[in-house]
This record gives sequence, C-alpha cells and structure tokens, in this order.
Amino acid sequence: MLLWQRRRRGRFHLLTPRLASAPFRTMFFATSLASCRRTKPYGLAFSLGAGATSGSTNQLRIACGPEEPHASVKEVKDFVHNLLQSRGVSLLESCDLILNEFDDEDVSRVNSWIWHVVKCHVRVLRLYIYRKQRVDREIWLQLDNMPLVSRHLTRLDLYSLQFNDRFLDFSSCVVLEDLDITLCDFLPAKRISSHSLKRLSINSCEYCLDYRIRITAPNLVSLTLQGMCNRTPVLEEMPCLVEAVIKISTRYDCCYYGDAYGNCGACFLCYYIDGDTNNVVLLKGLSEAKYLALIPDPDTFILRRDLKWCPTFRYLKTLLLNEYWCVPDDFSALECILQHCPVLEELTFQLFSKEMKLSCYLLETSIPALEQLKLVEVKYKVVDERLINVLEFLAILDISKKAVVQP
Repeated sequence: MLLWQRRRRGRFHLLTPRLASAPFRTMFFATSLASCRRTKPYGLAFSLGAGATSGSTNQLRIACGPEEPHASVKEVKDFVHNLLQSRGVSLLESCDLILNEFDDEDVSRVNSWIWHVVKCHVRVLRLYIYRKQRVDREIWLQLDNMPLVSRHLTRLDLYSLQFNDRFLDFSSCVVLEDLDITLCDFLPAKRISSHSLKRLSINSCEYCLDYRIRITAPNLVSLTLQGMCNRTPVLEEMPCLVEAVIKISTRYDCCYYGDAYGNCGACFLCYYIDGDTNNVVLLKGLSEAKYLALIPDPDTFILRRDLKWCPTFRYLKTLLLNEYWCVPDDFSALECILQHCPVLEELTFQLFSKEMKLSCYLLETSIPALEQLKLVEVKYKVVDERLINVLEFLAILDISKKAVVQP
C-alpha cells in the first residue's frame, strides 16, 4: 500500500517510496476536502493491481470530486504526474479521471494526462472534468484539437468537456463501440464521426445556434439523444440502428410565433440556418429502427417539419410517443407517422403533460399500416379531455379494443 500524506500547505508526500512494487489488484486514489480541513495530517491511499502476465498495473482511478469532499487539479497535479511517469506506458485495461476545480494553466496538463493514458492502450476511458463556475458563465475544460488515435479503446465516457471537430473524429479509434457524452459543449464542433461505434448516448449537451452538428455513425445499433440545448443534431443514415430514444427540449427549435411546423415565414428560429427548412434532421437517420421513442417538447417543430420527408419505418415494431403528437384539433402528425409504420406491433402514449387539452381530429379513412398492431398502451396522470380525445382517435382507427389504459 502506498500512503500519501497531506500537510497544511496542501502538498502530498509519498510515505512508501517504491510505486512499482505494490502488488494489489486495483488502483484507487481519492482526495477528501473534509479531511483537508482537519488540522492534523491525513493519509490518502491507493492500491495497484498487477496484470496476469506482465506484472503491470491494469486499472487506474483518480478521483477528486465533484461532491464534497473534493480537491482541485492544482492540489493533485504533482501526485498524478509522478504516478503516470512511474507507470510509464504499461498497459491499462481501464482508467477513470474524475477531476475538479481546474484553472487555465491546468488545461494543457490534464490533456497531457489523457494522451498519456491513451498511449497505455487503455480499453475503457472515463473523463469527468467538472466545470469551473464563474459569476458570469461556466468554463469547460477544452480538449486538444487533435483526434484520438487508438486501436484498443472500446468505450469512452465524457463528462463536462468542450469539443472540437478533430477530437470528435473517431475514425482512428477502430474498435470504439460505446460512446457516452453528458453535459458537454459542442459549440466549436460540427460533426461526430465513427464507423465502428455501436452505442451512442448524448445527454444535456450544448450545440451551436448557427448550424446543426452532424452525426455520422453508419454501424450504430443504439442511440439516445436527450436534453439538447440550441440546435438539434442532424442524423445521417444509420442502416444498422435497432433502438433509439429521442427527447428534444431545445428552445431554439421552437418558432417565435408558435408555428408548429417551423414555417412561420418570419422568425430567425425557423430560418436562421440557411437551407434548414429543406432538409430532414432526424427521421431519415431513425428509419431503420425496430424500437423508437419520440418524446419532444410540445413547442418544438423539428419532428413535425421532418414529416414532409417522412420515410417508411419498415422494421419498426415498437413506438413510444408523447403529447407532442396530439396537437389541438389536429392529429395529422400522428396520422402521418402511423401511416409509415407498416409492421408496427406496439404503440405507447405517455400523456403526462397537464397543460394540453385536445379535441378529436376525425380521419376520413383508417390507416392500413396498423393491421399488424397488437397492443396500444396509454399512460396518463389525470383523466382529462386530452385522454378522452386520444381514446376517441384510437376508436376511429378501429384499434381501441387493443388499448390498455393505465395511470
């Protein structure tokens, strides 16, 4: 066991001298702000794990936050530097870097740690670099403007980072299959690309207002997009897609004048991006899915505008929708997407918004595409006019007998 002791001035001192001799299964290092506040010295412990054949460390975890207690990058920089230098480029199976409270001069230092770990042929890499809080804005740690190059990396988790185009070009990560991005800043970036990626999850990230970032991942199997700020990304063709969950809440894909289809003829939110009204954003990339959840905020227009080029969802068996698809006096968006789902078997409505009140839109004809439908599930919180009208709509389609209504 290696023991580090921190004195009042915040410096770490190695009490056990030889790093490479620790014969343990995993490596763990954590700092504690609560302990830092004590007047007496305290110990920080971590363990090293030897590989089965090489004898080198194969797991690394460095955690400095974000919860109280935590420590800043400045406080642990010497420790991390010495640790990585002592390891050299010995192989790593996984690495977690969980860092907090960085300054501008720490940016290049943290980037150098990341590239060092990549050189160790790490297979699973998790980067949690928590944002620096300022009075007027939040500061992300900006990654170097160069692509990741690895023939070993299979999973990458990114939290609270700022990207650029070159870093998000994963064409040189030839076995990367899992990518999870949360609370990150895409403002300088225009594209995410990977031909090996199988699973992609992007949560609560910020995008540019002036253009839409494009996602190129032709071998993607699973996709989650939710909590988007600014513009919704463009999905290119994904012929291998099996499941997708899309939750749109961006206020910048909402018409200033309330036009449900983003075609008001005047406002910058509808027309700011040149040619945007003539291009499909989401539905083309989702058309091969077997399971699909489309849960946009009721005020957004992207999916309704996409219906002008609505593809046929020829493999779609399960579809989950929310109140977005039930516009007052107009079920045409719902009718349109159902007409393009020829093998749909399960249809679920989540009607959890209390604000919307709907009246039934009478269809002149039924929808032949729903002949394969086996189950319709309607989930709700309160019995109101909206729920009644959805049930009436299902009755018009002659599928109300298949419906299961539950609170």
